Amino acid sequence: MQNLPDLRSITYQQSADTEVRTLLLPAAVLLYIEEGSKYVSSTSKSVHCASSGEFVFLQPNSELTIRNSPGAAGNYLAQGLIFEGSGLSNHLPNQEAHVEEFYCFHSSGEMVEAFTRLRSALRQPDLPEQVVLARFYELKAWLTRLGIRLSQSTVVTITQKLRTLLAADLSHPWRGTEVATRLGMSEATLRRGLASANTSFTATLREIRLQSALQRLQTTEQSLTEIAYYTGFSSHSHFTDVFRKRFDFPPSHLRAGKEMRMIEM
Repeated sequence: MQNLPDLRSITYQQSADTEVRTLLLPAAVLLYIEEGSKYVSSTSKSVHCASSGEFVFLQPNSELTIRNSPGAAGNYLAQGLIFEGSGLSNHLPNQEAHVEEFYCFHSSGEMVEAFTRLRSALRQPDLPEQVVLARFYELKAWLTRLGIRLSQSTVVTITQKLRTLLAADLSHPWRGTEVATRLGMSEATLRRGLASANTSFTATLREIRLQSALQRLQTTEQSLTEIAYYTGFSSHSHFTDVFRKRFDFPPSHLRAGKEMRMIEM
C-alpha cells in the first residue's frame, strides 16, 4: 500500500473582496468553498471558478491570479487541503502534455463528506495511520473519478529549488552565498539561473515572504507585527509598505471587520 502524501488542512477566511495577481503556488491545493466565490485566471483561461458548495483543485507550480469574494453574509470561507512536495503524484494520474492549471467542479454530498472526514482525521494525532490513509483513499477515489490529473514536469528548476529552500525558514537571514552552497552550486550559477527565469535571489525571497504573509493573514489570528516577524520582515511598517506595493492593498485590508478563525494544522 502506498504511503500517505504529506498534507495538511487549512481554513481560509476573509471579509474583504481581494484579487491577487500572479500567485505562484508551490503545492497542490484542494478547496471546498463554504461561503462566497472564488475566481481564478491563468494564461489560458479565466472563469468564475466556484461558489458555495463547490470545489477547486489548483495545480502545483502554477501561476494564477485569484480573486476571493465574500458571500451575502459578508464572508469568504474555504476549507482546504494542501499537498506538500510530490507525494500526490504517486496517487493521481500524471501526464507531460498540457493539463488544466485548475479544476472547478460541483460534486456529490458523499465527496464533501469524504473531504470532511479526511480533514477531521488530520486533526487527530492519535488516530491510527491506517485509518487516515483509508480516508485519504476515499477522497482520492472521488478525484480520480472526476478525471483530476497532475501536470508532470521532469525538470526541477533552480527557482523551484530556491523557493523550497527559502520557504523552510523565512525568518532566517538568507544570503546568496549560503543559499548557493545549500543548493550545491556557485553563487554565479545561481544568479545566472535566476536571471534566465527573469527573477533574482532578492525578488524570489521577497515574493515567498509576501505569499506566506498573505496566507497567514487569511488563516491565522496572528497580529500584523507577528506576521511580519515570522515572515522575515524587519518591521511592521516595512512589511506593510512592501505588501501594499505587491498586492495593491494593505495587509489590514484582509482583517477589516472580521473575527478570525484559527486554522487546523
